[in-house]
Order: sequence, then C-alpha cells, then structure tokens
Amino acid sequence: MELLEPDMVPMDLVDEARGIRQGIQRNAWGRPTGYWVHKDHPGEATRLQPNLKVILAEDMLHLAHLSRIGQLRGVTRFASVIGRIEDIKDYEESERIAAKVAAMLTGYVKRQAPDGGGYEGPLKDDNGNDLPRQVSLSPGTIIDTLAVGEEIGLIDSKRPNPNLITFRNGQLRAFAAGISASYSSVSRNYDGTYSSQRQELVEQWVHYACLTDDFVTMAVQPTVEDFIKTAEAYQVVPRPKDVLAGTEDDVLYVAPSMPWIDMAKEATAWLTLSQAGFISEVEVIRKAGRNPDTVLEQVAEWRRKVKEKDLRFSSDVTNQNASGLPSPPKQSAAPTQSNNDDQEDNADE
Repeated sequence: MELLEPDMVPMDLVDEARGIRQGIQRNAWGRPTGYWVHKDHPGEATRLQPNLKVILAEDMLHLAHLSRIGQLRGVTRFASVIGRIEDIKDYEESERIAAKVAAMLTGYVKRQAPDGGGYEGPLKDDNGNDLPRQVSLSPGTIIDTLAVGEEIGLIDSKRPNPNLITFRNGQLRAFAAGISASYSSVSRNYDGTYSSQRQELVEQWVHYACLTDDFVTMAVQPTVEDFIKTAEAYQVVPRPKDVLAGTEDDVLYVAPSMPWIDMAKEATAWLTLSQAGFISEVEVIRKAGRNPDTVLEQVAEWRRKVKEKDLRFSSDVTNQNASGLPSPPKQSAAPTQSNNDDQEDNADE
C-alpha cells in the first residue's frame, strides 16, 4: 500500500472525450474507472510536460469527504472556517503588537502655559542650551529634576485588552462548531461541571462516530477484505475450520470509545449494562482498547498465581461474601473441650 497526497492527482487535467475531469476518469454512468497520477511530485518535477500514469479504480482507495452527488474531489472540514481562524490569528497579532507599543509608553511631563505663571521654560545649562530630559524609572524612584510648573503624567494605554479572552473564546466556539469538534478540545479549556462536560462530549461524539464510519468504509474495510482474500488464495493464512466459508471477512470494526470523564461513574455504567445483558463483556473490553483474549489469559494467569500464594482478592467473584468483600481464608477447626479431655486421659494412661 502506497499513500498519495492529493497533489499527485492533477486538478487541471480535463479531457471530456475520455471522460477525465480533475484527474479522475469516469464511465458513462459517472463511476470512476481510473485515476491519473503524477509519476513524480508536481512540486519537484523539472519537466515542462507532466509525466502521468493511470491507476485503475479498483486498485485505488479514494479518501474524500463528499457532500453532494457527483462530487469528485473532497473538501476539507476547515473550508467553512478558514477565514475565521485567519481573522483570529490577525486579531491576536494586532493585540500583541498593541501591547508591545503600550509597554513602551511610560509617562509624560505636563507643563503649565508659559503665560499662566510659574513655568519658567525648560532647564538650561550655563551656556543657555536646553538640558536633555531623561528620567530613569525603577522601583521606588523619586523624580526631583522637574522644573517649576511641571508634573509627571502616566499614560493609560488600556492594554492588554481585558476583552481579548472573551472575544477569542466566542470566535473559537464558532470555529469548533464549523468543524464539528468540541470547544473544550479546540480551546484546551476544560472548565465546567461533570454534567456539562459529559453533555458536550455526547453531542460531539456523534460527529466523531460518523467520521469513523466513513474512514472504515473507505479505507479500513476494503484493506482488511483484500488482505483476507489474498492470504486465503495463497494459503498464507488458511481459513480456520470453525469459520464458515464466505464469513471470513465478517469483521467487527470497533471505534475508539468515548473518553472517561469520571472513571467511577463510567465504570459503573458499563458494569450495569453488561450485567443487564445489553452489551457483551467482549465489547466492553474492546471499547477500552484491549484484546479480550489477552485479557482472559492475563486474568487466568493472575488467578493461578494468587491461588498458589493462598491470597484472596475481591476481583474474584468466588471469593466474595454477601457484602462484596473477600471472604477470609478457611481456618482449621479448634479442638473442643471433649477432645482436650480425651487427650489428657490418654496422656495419663
């Protein structure tokens, strides 16, 4: 299997006589029959004429997000929000530059009008030249070089903008909605209660499930089926005897499970569903991202070692009492009083 980026299929290749449009050749019914692909990357090729070859449609897996009938090339999920995210980037850069400029503005010297009395003009040296005005600022600085009628004024630049975060979060919410993603994942802001986070996750996980189904249908399932057919045809991996002919490619594709927010609540929910028979233990294990056969082998090996050490854990149902706690190990019965008397009589004899 070889991965090809979209640029390898030329968008500008059009030949109506052969049914080629956007680099994809179709039959009279509009079904793709072949893909014209560059032999070299178009960004690195030095030839004036493109060097193309055709790949049959049955040998090509076209991963594309299609939204209408007859659409040939996929459209990125970011198409509707690219302008918005560029605006957010420009706005953040503008605020950052404004904050830098504001940091350079410290203060100003306020003077009274020359004819208002009190102000005698800038300080001069012995030759009558104006003295340069430089005021060094540091914590606890006392400025005692002001002329008569002058005072220091501080510049309020209103930066950093206190409304920046609120505006940015609102734009990120709209951006996340445009790509069917959760706001918490996009902004890395996980504030909120368990109920609100759970509700957001449930609503967004439907979109993730749809994308998973699309990817499985377009890429995973065809690859698995071709691999099974090829392996069986060449007897590399023969079909097991307990598998019926024609069912060897009946595979259960399990998508990644929804992340757990509160492990205790999530685990209790899975336990309730499995005990009620609404879901199998195998699916629960696979939802956790583990192999059921491997889990069984590990549990069996662990139970064997625990039994050898004469230990008891509540994870083994056979060791639980009515309260759900591990039962204490059985102790040998203590000798009764009659047995003690018999032993004493035997000792006297």
